[in-house]
Amino acid sequence: MSQLKVDSIIPRTGVATGQGGGVVQVITKSFNTLVSTTLTSYAEVSSSFRATIVPKNANNKIIIIVNFGNVSSLGNTTSFRIYKNGTTFVNEPNLTTDNKNGNAAVYATEYMNPTTIIVSEKAGNTDSRYYSPFYRINSDTISGGGSGITTINTYRLNNEWRTTSHITLFEVSGEE
Repeated sequence: MSQLKVDSIIPRTGVATGQGGGVVQVITKSFNTLVSTTLTSYAEVSSSFRATIVPKNANNKIIIIVNFGNVSSLGNTTSFRIYKNGTTFVNEPNLTTDNKNGNAAVYATEYMNPTTIIVSEKAGNTDSRYYSPFYRINSDTISGGGSGITTINTYRLNNEWRTTSHITLFEVSGEE
């Protein structure tokens, strides 16, 4: 004979603020395409690297985690930002009038650097939205001459040391 014992059952949309909370839903997307940029203005890493969520409750929190398996650069700093629906900068730092500012910055000269970005925001409504990483380099030239470039999911452009990047969205209830 089987028995099911529970202390409580939490509604699908989560519990009220301040009542403990829990994960309501998780969305994960993997991305293993080699991408690169030479742009000094922010551009989306790839439209294939978007994660879409429809919050169950407007009062819940959305936590966004982006992990790049490898970021490699030739003598430049790469800045990253997470945008909602391609236009709203999530967890914008102070002094964002400077194009260099972002959710993370990586100086990756000649090295392979896994990079993780974690940001969050209140859902605010139950409308569908997507989150996507954007990136830029700080200069289109490198010291000593040559062109600046940043690559993701590979070591430079030589197609070696390939990696997979991930974006994960958590909807969490009961957050304050």
